[in-house]
Amino acid sequence: MNDKMKILILTETFPDENGSQAAVFIFNQAVCLKKAGVDVSVLYIDLRSIRRKRRLFASNYSIDGVKVYRYAVPVGPLKRLLKIVTPWALVHGYRYYLRNEAQPDLIHAHFGNAGRDAALIKEKYRIPYIITEHDSSLVSDEAIDTEKLKMLQEGYHHAGKIICVSKALEEKVNTITSIPSQVLYNFIPDYFNYHPQSRSSVFTYIFVGNLIERKGIIELLEAFYQFKKKDKNIRLLIIGEGPLYSRITLLMKKYGLSDSVELVGTVVNRDLPGYYNLSDCFILPSHNETFGMVYAEALCCGLPVIATKCGGPEEFIDQSNGLLIDKENPRELLSAMMRIKDQSGSYDRAAISETSRRFFDENYLTEELISIYRNEMKRQVSSVNPVTVSGNGTDMMN
Repeated sequence: MNDKMKILILTETFPDENGSQAAVFIFNQAVCLKKAGVDVSVLYIDLRSIRRKRRLFASNYSIDGVKVYRYAVPVGPLKRLLKIVTPWALVHGYRYYLRNEAQPDLIHAHFGNAGRDAALIKEKYRIPYIITEHDSSLVSDEAIDTEKLKMLQEGYHHAGKIICVSKALEEKVNTITSIPSQVLYNFIPDYFNYHPQSRSSVFTYIFVGNLIERKGIIELLEAFYQFKKKDKNIRLLIIGEGPLYSRITLLMKKYGLSDSVELVGTVVNRDLPGYYNLSDCFILPSHNETFGMVYAEALCCGLPVIATKCGGPEEFIDQSNGLLIDKENPRELLSAMMRIKDQSGSYDRAAISETSRRFFDENYLTEELISIYRNEMKRQVSSVNPVTVSGNGTDMMN
């Protein structure tokens, strides 16, 4: 049945042909679906600012055989403009997709904003959809603002099912909607694996993530500085880019860390296992995570981790594969860094990798997702309900 199943992944963030690794977990899922025989393609409504180099309006490209139809309008973070432009871009993007492809059997939207986009398509074209929610802000301590809550409710309300990437996120989603939900972890490609090799005698911590406040990168750098004053035999690799890059370089100069901290920049997903396997400990003191893709990647490469109790990591990190600490706790972060270095010989990297690979097995997760697709398509055949979505998008889809 897989080869007859036509799925459209709908998203407002996706890797591109210029090397962007945004939402690579959605791409990983698309690749696995394609390998399983599903006819899958992507509609990418690209609303990034003009600073992001790409072809504007309608274009398409392929990554590892996954066909991506993109409709790009340079908006950036201007909320009022986004509200006007998004439905317009969606209309033109979906029509561009239909000029190249037949109607999909099902739309799989990623994130709540794409869920609302899918609701607009369903209103016009009667295409059923499900949503996978990944939004880390939903598991933060801050209340959801009224406008965002309305957007989420509109997208969730007409979905057949909502997939959540962690139990903590599912609990939050269930306070917003009564639509059926299910936990399904993100896919970890099989090239994330442990490969024994000679490592440097200098104990190496590795951070992978966006260089933003929420990832705790400044706290990590300051803890590393405190540890470095006591132990010269450590270093830190920082992989990623973001608005804190300049601040990090200034702190490195201030603390004299230029020889022991390396700002690597962006690394494509397939090259990350090489960095993990050459390191001794993965560390990400995030303030909130719905899942924590990079924790799982590191574990699959056999790397013990230091993670915070921030929503997602608690479900798969324990004393056998790392340390869990309180978030935004500099003293506990420093203590964990010292402790994991002292106990590094007690971690069985091959066992960590083997256990984690079973936990995040892409074949099992792919079949689970295909089963969700099948069930939703069968359910939709027997119940076709009218859809009404408020806002400018309703008019523009007609």
